[in-house]
Amino acid sequence: MNISSERRPVFRPLPRSRDGVVDARKHPADWSLHAWATLLCVATSLLACSSHANENRLSYEIEAGYEFNDNVRLRQGAQEIEISGGKIAVPVNFESRTERFLGEIIGRVELSRFDQSEYDSDDQRLEGRARYKLERGNIQGYGLINRDTTRDSEFLDTGIVGLSASRREAFETGGEWDYLFTERHGLLAKIDYTDVTFEAERLQDFEFAEADLGWIFQASDRFRWEIAAHANRIETDEFFNNLSEGIGFKAGLRAETSERSRLKLLAGWISVDTEYDPEFNLNLSDTTTETYLIDANYRYEGERYDLTAAWISAPLPSGNGGFQTTDQLTLRYRYKLAERSRLIFDLVGGRRAILDERINNDRDYVRAGVRVEFGLSESLVLSGRYIYSRQDRENTPGTATSNEVRLSLVYRPRASIW
Repeated sequence: MNISSERRPVFRPLPRSRDGVVDARKHPADWSLHAWATLLCVATSLLACSSHANENRLSYEIEAGYEFNDNVRLRQGAQEIEISGGKIAVPVNFESRTERFLGEIIGRVELSRFDQSEYDSDDQRLEGRARYKLERGNIQGYGLINRDTTRDSEFLDTGIVGLSASRREAFETGGEWDYLFTERHGLLAKIDYTDVTFEAERLQDFEFAEADLGWIFQASDRFRWEIAAHANRIETDEFFNNLSEGIGFKAGLRAETSERSRLKLLAGWISVDTEYDPEFNLNLSDTTTETYLIDANYRYEGERYDLTAAWISAPLPSGNGGFQTTDQLTLRYRYKLAERSRLIFDLVGGRRAILDERINNDRDYVRAGVRVEFGLSESLVLSGRYIYSRQDRENTPGTATSNEVRLSLVYRPRASIW
């Protein structure tokens, strides 16, 4: 298998009201115009290929259920808030493939209503992905629009849920390309862009971009080495109004260790320059920070189970403003109990800290969940899930924990294939 400046450019921020919230009346659609255009391009390419596809697949499900959380804010003592209520979710997935092409359009609509109405939400997610296998490489791209709230989005970022489920809107797009010019040597390129806006007053909108450009050495059909220059950039326009730019490198390997398992292990170093706007009077001088990069992933697919483990260490964008150094482990285990029943275990944990060590906002977090699905019939599934969450802030004494229970009935008809 072939595995394969200018200091401050002009951005056009959205019109805002005096309290900092995006004013949709003045700018009703422009914020996502480029997002819809990107997704439309992906969808058009997908549908253009589907008429010549060997296989198209359309699937959906309807999930209705009950949720309970004894500490939705993940705070301590008197700041804890307990919520319970119902949810209806409808995910839809369209997939088209040929011998060389694979494309997906994934959509999800979710409606949640709780006894504490401040945490109600109507969320939407639309994602498009396309991949094409070249003679000696691959090319792929994606686009994503996600409208959720801080109730769900902030556990892995800031840990700030707030006294209400404040709206968060994210647009992401990017692509990858790798190509072997000889049997052993080739090039790789990757670029990603993210634009996030919040309605929460304590969180900062940001624009983030990162790119890789590197060299491939294909040692065998199942093993390759690679080395790449890595650059990233984040700009915020709320409290700090800071600009951070980083440049570094990554090197490592990708391998198929067996017919059922795959491994990626990349490591490197990056230096990040941060500039603060003096108008905000933070008494912080511009600074340069160096840190390491790790991107590791292992996956095993058995006959009745599969296991995925991932470790990432990198400066990542945050609603707290600027980059946060992130060390995070993710585990996922799925086991097929019967023809229509399965067990799923998820674990994510890590540490996040503002890249600028003069700002103390370190946070440790862990979330573990167990989900059991029992097939009641060919298309009806009963699902139960328990989730334990914990976070410890360095500038706040004590540790906050929460327990969450989800019970739902899922209608999952057989996929349509043609």
